[in-house]
Amino acid sequence: MNSRTPANLWELRRACSHLLERTAEKTAADLRADYDLSLVVERLLERIGETLRRIHDSDPATVERIDGYRSAINLRNIIAHQYYNVDWTRIRTLLDGPVPAMLASIDELIAEIPEELQ
Repeated sequence: MNSRTPANLWELRRACSHLLERTAEKTAADLRADYDLSLVVERLLERIGETLRRIHDSDPATVERIDGYRSAINLRNIIAHQYYNVDWTRIRTLLDGPVPAMLASIDELIAEIPEELQ
């Protein structure tokens, strides 16, 4: 594990957890209609995708163990460059399955961080 990876994993955990907390019980229509919430969701998804890209560049073996990392990086690129075309139904679907799965794989990796990197 790269020496920067633990900090990136903790940031991913924080962003994924916050994303799930902020969107619990929200529908795609809720996400679309609440401008402030949509900005938070977009920013967290960008942050997740960018952090995963950094891990990919510096520690490819670790990022390969994170469920859905390629999709998250691709979504970050879509949001960053085509933010007027965000598909909130797709985002809601991601929040219901892939993001919790990603969080679970991140938690597994955090549990494996060597003591000297903590």
